[in-house]
Amino acid sequence: MRASLSWLLPLASVAIAASQQIPLTSALTGTLPSSAFKPTSISRTVELGGALTKTSTTYNLEKASGVSGQEWIVGVSGQEGYIEAWGSDGGSRKELPLTRLGRTGEDITFYSITPPTTDSPIISLMSVLSHQSTPVPASLPQLAESIGLLWTDDLLAPVAYLNPADRALVTELKVRVKTPTPKIIAIQNPNGFEQVYSKGAAGVTFIAKDLSGLGPQLASVHYQNPEAVASFRTLDRLLEVSHWGSNLAVQDSIDLVNSGPKLLGHFARIDHQKLTMQRRSTALSITALSFTLPPRISSPYYYDIVGNVSTSNFRASGPPAFQLPSQKRKAKKNNEFSQLDIRPRYPLMGGWNYTFTMGYDAPLDDYLKKNGDKWLLAVPFLTPVKDVAVDDVSIEIRLPEAARNIKVHLPFAVDSLTYPTEAPSFFRTTPGYHKTFLDSTGRPTIKITKKNCGDRHGSAILIEYTTSPLLDLFQKPFAVAAVVTSLFLVVMGIRRIDFTIGK
Repeated sequence: MRASLSWLLPLASVAIAASQQIPLTSALTGTLPSSAFKPTSISRTVELGGALTKTSTTYNLEKASGVSGQEWIVGVSGQEGYIEAWGSDGGSRKELPLTRLGRTGEDITFYSITPPTTDSPIISLMSVLSHQSTPVPASLPQLAESIGLLWTDDLLAPVAYLNPADRALVTELKVRVKTPTPKIIAIQNPNGFEQVYSKGAAGVTFIAKDLSGLGPQLASVHYQNPEAVASFRTLDRLLEVSHWGSNLAVQDSIDLVNSGPKLLGHFARIDHQKLTMQRRSTALSITALSFTLPPRISSPYYYDIVGNVSTSNFRASGPPAFQLPSQKRKAKKNNEFSQLDIRPRYPLMGGWNYTFTMGYDAPLDDYLKKNGDKWLLAVPFLTPVKDVAVDDVSIEIRLPEAARNIKVHLPFAVDSLTYPTEAPSFFRTTPGYHKTFLDSTGRPTIKITKKNCGDRHGSAILIEYTTSPLLDLFQKPFAVAAVVTSLFLVVMGIRRIDFTIGK
């Protein structure tokens, strides 16, 4: 079944509006504007896991006296990861645009948000941060029953950006920490907060009524994690767009590492087999990964430095030739994506890493649409894997040779973005262009880098560009014809030269 392209046009308007409000990551310059709202009570939920920690902070706001406007200025302390905002006026919730203002030297990133039109709006900030929990103990033997992770944070992080006068207006700060299992090893409670914990519960709650005069309130939760901690140290993504082949080629080079406790002692294959039979091997080692890929892809591949790896399984989108009645109910859902399951050549114990490359081809008309005289291209930033952190992402998007007037709209802030703004030259190498097969001037290349990514960074990058019909259709044939003609002329010239030695 052919995928619909109707999603590209609304995506275009959303991505363009978002890109105008989300700049590159940068330091804060100048003074902050006055905030039209002040928080009165704050409730925060922290969901602990392996490599990723998800937080949801709800602010009950009130209109500040003597301040005009409708902008709320909020500061988010700590690592700058994925963040989104939702607002409510007491009724339905809707997503709100975030305008990044900058980052201070105290590791606080400031955003501007326009709340719903009411004097007492409710705003929720949801974020995903990487590597907030550290393995304790730092090393374990192979036959250990489970791994322990330690989370430590300042409970006053949601109010770290407030001055003492505004902090005194907060009547209650509640922080609930949820663990993946009820197996909590230890809890450290700061003096300024009351601890609420029931034995056997998968979490603990910290409550403070009076925040005035409180210093840093460090709390820690030591908990058991049911699975190994998988992370991508680097992910280098290459996307090549071909108008001639109507194809989008995607390739990911990944450095996978087990970020859990390091292996203490030597690795024994027989012990690993015993743990596998007892279904306990996933707690200490990474044995497989599953990637959810777009529908209608073809030619998937997976290899490492040694060569092709046969321990993989690909399930294409679309129903099989025969289905049971019970399977047909799930057919529609299964048609929405493809699945690639890979197994490394060896189990990844704590501290071990494995470098591999995977990729696929996709029909270009699922990602590209022409809107007037412009082409609109929407490509995913990365392929998200549940609860897997990506420390360093580097993306290259190679457009057709005839692409000009390029504009890039990003779904969130990135560390760097570069693309060519000048036309290429036939006689010299132009920066920002990459030459591949049958290229004459080179393909315009967009380069993006970003650190501290997670499983919520799978949004689409929208790219606008124009093409000249003559260049798009005839540049490659003319280049090939010129090379062949030159070859014939050289051969003709050589054949007309007399190489015999005269008497």
